[in-house]
Amino acid sequence: MLIPFRAFLKALAVVFVLGACAPELPEPVVESVEPVWAYNGEVTPIRIQGEAFFPILAVDGGLDNGGRIDAQFQVKLVGAESTFSLNGVSLVDYENISALVPEGLEPGLFDVLVVAPNGLESKLEQAFTITDTRADRLEIQIDGVVHPVNNSVAVNLSLRDPDGQVVEQDLEIELRFDSANNALGVILQDWGLEDGELLDGAVGVRGRLGLDGQSVVVLTSTLPDELELTLRTAD
Repeated sequence: MLIPFRAFLKALAVVFVLGACAPELPEPVVESVEPVWAYNGEVTPIRIQGEAFFPILAVDGGLDNGGRIDAQFQVKLVGAESTFSLNGVSLVDYENISALVPEGLEPGLFDVLVVAPNGLESKLEQAFTITDTRADRLEIQIDGVVHPVNNSVAVNLSLRDPDGQVVEQDLEIELRFDSANNALGVILQDWGLEDGELLDGAVGVRGRLGLDGQSVVVLTSTLPDELELTLRTAD
């Protein structure tokens, strides 16, 4: 049976288009994620950077060659015991993907997995942390390193998140002063700690930072000394 010439040309064109619209794409590569942590009490926007975040052209196989761009990437946090899919995943460009880390996820350290529309995957291992508090560390700040004897020195204490921002959260802390001569010359002149009190059997003070997550302790030393300061949460 002979195929009409016009129909043959149309069929041949469909085969050509379908073949041309399915090139072999390189695998995506995840290089970094920003920020690298999220507090599980709120939704956190993140951005994933990398290479070869390519959408694909999906065709329906009809003779009209209809098709659409498929840019539906998936982003997942893969932990030792659980995996969470992120919301609001959007392809920004070939090197950036944005997503939302939902609230309520269990704390832990996670791999970041990106799944392209064609099923290719890329993983950045141990790249993201979920916490149950914004607080990450206690920090001491002092202007200068060397101070004259009998001069007042302000020691700034604060609670910080992983990005270094102050966390407005009350916390009971303990500040100790040590040295080769047991910090004998140290005199604590003032402390802004709430419910603050001097330590028994050591040179230091215990109290609460307050709701703003910050406080100041002022001291002086009557003797030349090299002091070591230790700041930690109170037992």
